[in-house]
Amino acid sequence: DTWAARKQGLTAGSSSRWAGSITKATHDQWALSRRCQLAHIQGLEAGVRTLMHRLSQPIGQKGTKRAPGGYRSRGEWFQKSRRL
Repeated sequence: DTWAARKQGLTAGSSSRWAGSITKATHDQWALSRRCQLAHIQGLEAGVRTLMHRLSQPIGQKGTKRAPGGYRSRGEWFQKSRRL
């Protein structure tokens, strides 16, 4: 539905001011939840990229300022590869 159609449907049971307030509040809440969902997905994707990078590094390799190094032990590498 469009915003206008939702507001028009609500106006039948209340005033136009209340209908506008309700539709604005629900639209804002929906938009916030979508932004938060996108941010969460981007965070998960960043974590996957970090895991993949660290798994591609030799065990015990030091990291740099820009990129993390490899995992410290074979056991840690194994656990992270299962997590990925």
